[in-house]
Amino acid sequence: MKSIKKPDKAGMILTVVTVLMTIVFAFSLLFLMMTIRQRNYDEPFGANSFVRYLREGKYSELIDAYHENITLGADSPEYAPYYAAARYCEDAAYYKVSSENGDKERCEALLAEMKELISGLKETEIILEDVNKTFGIPL
Repeated sequence: MKSIKKPDKAGMILTVVTVLMTIVFAFSLLFLMMTIRQRNYDEPFGANSFVRYLREGKYSELIDAYHENITLGADSPEYAPYYAAARYCEDAAYYKVSSENGDKERCEALLAEMKELISGLKETEIILEDVNKTFGIPL
């Protein structure tokens, strides 16, 4: 009968150290990913975020930030032009979908609403040309 050879002490130590290092690495990687993705959802987006989204043409993020701030009750006058820009972008997206679906009544209502929002854009009105071109708005 063959005898089963016990692993030597150095091999056991190496195996235990390897397993422990793998576990530590996995948890460190998990913690890093959670830290990167985590954002404090109890605080509203600041004006800098809105400016960045406008400058970079990230209109969907602009709209998301607007809705999140409204949900959190952040409705100060400093946000007014950014909220107008977000609502304008949102209406522009709805306009594009409505025009592709042939809903002329909805398109007319959205254009009227967008014309009202233009007065509230102030310094964010620079986005008008890009948004109108992106979504095919005839303004």
